[in-house]
Amino acid sequence: MEARVMHEGTVRPLAVLSSFSGFDEVVTEANRLPYGLASYAYTRSAKTANAIAAAVESGMISITTQGLALPEVRSAG
Repeated sequence: MEARVMHEGTVRPLAVLSSFSGFDEVVTEANRLPYGLASYAYTRSAKTANAIAAAVESGMISITTQGLALPEVRSAG
């Protein structure tokens, strides 16, 4: 992963796609940099979705959907 974007934070939305050989490699890469306001993951497995949610360190994570709540939106409750 030599692309500059894989090593620096960006100030705009950007989708970077990479392939990995296993779950542990995915989590290591996802948590490698100190940036991570939002993360996205796609899976058909509820077990994998729960594992990703527990392992990835991100401000917000969206699994198998493109939508995330905006940080400035507050709960009514």
